[in-house]
Amino acid sequence: RFPPTSATVMHSFFVPQPGGHVYTMTGLIHHPHLPAAQPGTYKGLSSQFSGEGFSDMRFELVAVPANEFDGWIAEVKNSGTQLDAARVSQLLKPSVADEPALFKSVDPGLFDAIAAGHAAHLSSKAEH
Repeated sequence: RFPPTSATVMHSFFVPQPGGHVYTMTGLIHHPHLPAAQPGTYKGLSSQFSGEGFSDMRFELVAVPANEFDGWIAEVKNSGTQLDAARVSQLLKPSVADEPALFKSVDPGLFDAIAAGHAAHLSSKAEH
């Protein structure tokens, strides 16, 4: 389970197998559940035009048993970076990323502020 949203343009989060399609936009938080019948790697993409590089917005959803997931979470918490307003400011700039970003923790209230459409305000605060 995960709550996708968007700080900028609308996106279409699409994982055909195990079967999930969610539109993400500012002010809207979904709570999809993508049940995988068995462990595996499933192809996903953002199918909404959102600027340069949008056609390469592909990812893999990896379904693993709970104990493997817990191990991965522990690994990320030990090696990832903090997601804060300054990093959000960087992420909001148009760019093309080669690798996914992993965050060990998120500043309290940051997700709610982004979902409520206050990402631009967070960005301007981070620059001062």
